[in-house]
Amino acid sequence: MFIDELDEVKEGRDESIDGSFRNVELREEFAVQTGSAILRADKQGIFLNSDSFNSATYKIPWMGDTARIYNSSNQSISHNTWTSLMFNSEDFDPQELHDTSSNTSRITIQKAGRYIIAASAAFDANSTGRRIIRSYKNGTTNLAVHSTNALGAGEHDLSISTIASLAVGDYVEVQVFQNCGVALNVLAGNDRTHLSLQRSS
Repeated sequence: MFIDELDEVKEGRDESIDGSFRNVELREEFAVQTGSAILRADKQGIFLNSDSFNSATYKIPWMGDTARIYNSSNQSISHNTWTSLMFNSEDFDPQELHDTSSNTSRITIQKAGRYIIAASAAFDANSTGRRIIRSYKNGTTNLAVHSTNALGAGEHDLSISTIASLAVGDYVEVQVFQNCGVALNVLAGNDRTHLSLQRSS
């Protein structure tokens, strides 16, 4: 049966639903009881708790934390200046790694592990200078860099991908650089300018 009381149990309370859950961080979602065992799923994974295990909790995590974010409006990039891209929209962000109103350039890590990181940026047309994109950790460390000369015509699309070991509290940004002599737009849209991240282990 479904446990109706689950939504009444607050996160972090040392309390049980049926006398068998103890010291378990409850998030939301649902729980199902069969006999003395409870199977629960939430954002973090699947939990099994049974009296036969002396009230121990066994966790099977989901594949990993994930997010894909983008900007719904163009962003002006000043000449000869590294600039963090702002992302005001999300394709998905189930673990709430990103905030669309505060520090919108960042995806912040909640679980330590190895992460696949991919990003792209589309510059408006201009045939002068260089275009560079990099994934950047904690405002100090390059994770991946792609640098190229400007194209002769049309918008200029750059992309990067890498795998990085990240700790809880680390944050990842995308920064871009251009030196065409004037400000230049990075173009809006989730098919043009975006950042995505997936925990792999």
